[in-house]
Amino acid sequence: MSAIQTRPRLARRLIAAAAVAVGLAGVLAQPASASSANPDPARYPIKGVDVTEYQHPGGASVNWSQIRQSGVTFATLKATRGTNKTNPYFGGDLGAALAQRIATAPYHYLTGTSSNAVAQADFFISTVRAAGYTGHRAGELPPILDLEWTDDGTSSCPPYTTVAFARTWLDRVQAAFGVKPWIYTANGFMTSCMGSTTAFGSYGLQVADYISSHTTPAVPPGWSSWLMWQYADVGSVPGVPTTNVTKNVFNGTQAYLDQLSGLSRPVVDPQAGRLVDFDGDGKPDFLGLGASGDDMWFIPNTSSPGTPARGQSIPISTGWKTVTKYWLTDYDGDGKTDILGLNGTDQMLAWINTSSPGHPSATAAVDLGTQWSTLSKIVIADFTGDGKVDIAGVDAATGDQFWVVPNTSAPGAPARGQSMHISDGWKTVTRFWVTDYDGDSKTDLLGLNGTDQMLAWRSKGTAVPSFYPYADLGTQWSTLSKIVIGDFTADGKVDIAGVNAATGDQFWVVPNTSTPGAPARGQSIPVSDGWKTVTTFLVADYDRDGKTDLLGLNGTDQMLAWRSKGTAVPSFDPYTDLGTQWSTISHIPTAQ
Repeated sequence: MSAIQTRPRLARRLIAAAAVAVGLAGVLAQPASASSANPDPARYPIKGVDVTEYQHPGGASVNWSQIRQSGVTFATLKATRGTNKTNPYFGGDLGAALAQRIATAPYHYLTGTSSNAVAQADFFISTVRAAGYTGHRAGELPPILDLEWTDDGTSSCPPYTTVAFARTWLDRVQAAFGVKPWIYTANGFMTSCMGSTTAFGSYGLQVADYISSHTTPAVPPGWSSWLMWQYADVGSVPGVPTTNVTKNVFNGTQAYLDQLSGLSRPVVDPQAGRLVDFDGDGKPDFLGLGASGDDMWFIPNTSSPGTPARGQSIPISTGWKTVTKYWLTDYDGDGKTDILGLNGTDQMLAWINTSSPGHPSATAAVDLGTQWSTLSKIVIADFTGDGKVDIAGVDAATGDQFWVVPNTSAPGAPARGQSMHISDGWKTVTRFWVTDYDGDSKTDLLGLNGTDQMLAWRSKGTAVPSFYPYADLGTQWSTLSKIVIGDFTADGKVDIAGVNAATGDQFWVVPNTSTPGAPARGQSIPVSDGWKTVTTFLVADYDRDGKTDLLGLNGTDQMLAWRSKGTAVPSFDPYTDLGTQWSTISHIPTAQ
């Protein structure tokens, strides 16, 4: 991760320094030619790549699609060095890597030649923020601090690189992004230059070790394990226009890497969970992605009132692998449920529904533009009062500004307008739901303030969207998990429900006691026990009897349906089994 052109990281200079400092028996003593350790591909199958400005010889582009197709699923990108050197390709590489669902971490080369850790941290923070990095978008790994020898040709221990110096950078960056950074270093550097300190053992580790006899890396003092191993000094990777590429492996499964980077997708979006009719027969259906995420399936609803049932799965199409998030809504206003999806992290696409009963289909994707990575916590609803569903969310960089992207579609012609900044002050809201909570026929916004307080913002329903000051729906919402929104008390008002967070065993309903213009909630009502094995909830009038039913995955493979009795004190009939093999579905797109 340094600025020298022959190696982007702990390079041959590291070897020389190790030889001087700890002798040829030191961990990093090795020949000065390109070298590589030998991680067992069966044990460490997850591959990564390191990219700096030196992987762009003569301004050549890096082809991240080819990199992804070669099997690489994570990358580290040099962003900054010291207080005045940036990688001019960082922003483009970051966006392109994330678009390919490559887990990506930006890093900073710490120059310990003067006491400027604060300035270096601020330089890194401003640079990566300008490129769109937030630390919380899907695919973004924590920032990495590069601790190694000087790159001034002496390969000496940097005089100011102490525990306190590094900690200053780490603490400042963690405060800026709300995520704990990782550290890149090697055993030789930590023993010869950092006094074998164990102070950094709580930070994630990317370790450099190129010794050819090593099948696992030498881990520095303080760490018991590692996350990434930079094992190859020089190599080639398809898509990178140079042989000067540093290779890595990950210590874990792809699922674990996806979890760390936010690429793991829940079976159901926690801000959504409402089933809707897709084929036009008036019954709410299931859509589902296959295990690979590439194939979309339709699971028809064959229920009759009082008898929930499902039909045989029908394939719709393939080619969905790059879509990272889905929303179901009638976007073009033709009365059919369309599919909206983020292609990668930055491009919004719309698939217009062309189904007929029993025959699901959709048009080719229509492009709704890019720069959608600047929005997070996206919600879909009519915020402009024109009867069309808009797309809204908070700015991804700070979470403080609420924006609405108006829907300018006509039937068969999906389109969007210019984004509108609504208001500031949303940073503490961790999750949103959209619903007409007070029953005035306008779309309101519900939001968790932190983790414990629920707030409601009534929409004014004006062409330029705005909200009334929030209504406080009380605290202790952290005692509920797997929250769903639906009318469980048969009074025509949407209630808030979920299971107790401590055990997951009891189902509770928080009744809606609002009147138009006055959002309110009643006392929580315990419904029943025995819900611990239900991992995901959905809501719909599944059997079309006019009552809101509850559906849920029992474990990961069995779908159950609980018919609502439609009573003021909420209760459900015994469940109906909708079959097994639901574990073959990796994600269920739903409406909000």
